[in-house]
Parts: sequence; structure tokens; C-alpha cells
Amino acid sequence: MIELLSPSTVDATARVLTDHGFSVFGISTTALTRSVCDDAVRENGPVALIARVGDEVRGVAVAIVDAPRYWKKFMFRHPLFACRVLGKRNKSSRNDAERLAAGVDAEGDAAAFAVNWNESSPHVARVSLIVVSSSSRGCGLGAEMYEAMFDHLRARGVVTVLARIGAANTASLQLHRKTGWTLGRRGARWQALKEL
Repeated sequence: MIELLSPSTVDATARVLTDHGFSVFGISTTALTRSVCDDAVRENGPVALIARVGDEVRGVAVAIVDAPRYWKKFMFRHPLFACRVLGKRNKSSRNDAERLAAGVDAEGDAAAFAVNWNESSPHVARVSLIVVSSSSRGCGLGAEMYEAMFDHLRARGVVTVLARIGAANTASLQLHRKTGWTLGRRGARWQALKEL
């Protein structure tokens, strides 16, 4: 059963996300994961869906509408986290500029970059994570979660969804192709774009 994250499922979902290395700006902590889950059960928070079998959470998908605005507000509420992010981002900004200057690789579609990853708009959502437990992989659960997520995002006025995928994550690339995303690659990272 696929459902929106609720207060009764926050703890189990936070554990699954932590176990799968959920991170924000390259930082992964249990408290951070719990804070994002708590936000997801609030009105206009991130869209977080879980796939459950009985009491066990088998999959989680999280998308954030107008992500730059959300993260600015999040950082204001969590100033110590903001300091960690700023320190980390200053170290990596030169590498990001060099990587982006490389352009789109031949196997990718430049249309995947038609919307800037950092665009702030209530009509654009970014997928933070989609994960399916190893015991449930290969049975279409990821595609089902995406379809449910797209319905929730459309209801909030979202027309464009973005995702980033590591080049080595072949299962995720396959899922995004199967669910109709446009994919383009820069360096070691793919960007996926889905128009709703």
C-alpha cells in the first residue's frame, strides 16, 4: 500500500531513510532526517510517500516543491545545520563550476537541463530520494510510488519534476527511463526531468 507519510509512520520512515544514506547537501544525520520527515507531515511540506507491507516500510519517495525556498526556511529553523552546509559548500563550489562547464555527454539529452536545478518556483519539485528495500526490488514498486507522487505534485500545482542520479546507479536510471523521464548526464551525475 502506498500512502502519504503520517505522524504514525515518521519514526519507521526516518529509520529507512537513515539506513539508505539520505543526505542533504552531503550531510547525513538522524536528527536531520527526522526533521525532514516531521516537515513532510505538515501542510505544504515535502511530499513524502511510503510503500508499506503490513507495518514494514518497503519504500520511500520524497520530493520537495520549490526546493530552494524550502531549504532556506529549513536552514533558518536549524542554524547549526546551516553553518555545516555553508562550510561544506564553500569547499566544493569550485569543483561544481568545473563539472558543469563540461556540458552534456553524448548519451544524454540536453532537454534534461531545460530547467535549472536551482530554480525557485512553486511549479517545480525536486526528488530528494526514492528508495525501495532490497526485498521489494524488481516488482514495480518504484514506478508505483512515482505515479502516486506525480498525482500529489499535480494537486499542488507542480508541472515539472527534477531528479539527480549517480552515473553508477543503473537501477535508478532504469526506473526513470521506465517512468518517462528525460535524462541527460554531466560528468558523474545524471539529471532527469519529468513534465507532468
